[in-house]
Amino acid sequence: MQMLELLLGPSGYGKTTQILSAVRARAESLLVVPEQASATTEGLVRRTLGERLVSGVTVCSFRTLAERILDECGGGELPTVSEAGRAVLVRRALHALDPEDISQFGG
Repeated sequence: MQMLELLLGPSGYGKTTQILSAVRARAESLLVVPEQASATTEGLVRRTLGERLVSGVTVCSFRTLAERILDECGGGELPTVSEAGRAVLVRRALHALDPEDISQFGG
């Protein structure tokens, strides 16, 4: 049994159908999805697999997975930078750069 399996492809390629078929065959599965897709995926898993099979499936976002890992490994106590603090740090880093080293992308 593989520990990690990535299924990649364009929209409409059948990734979700293939994943749900694989989940049915396993006792436990962890589905990592983008933040905005976690609630939708949970509902889809529940509707597709039913209440009996859904108990072995965990759907989480990348952020939730990172938080779970930090909690289990003891890193959850480390302080994190707030959005405001992050903005200050980025501004300081940009001010420290030589203007000739900065490229602007877009219009």
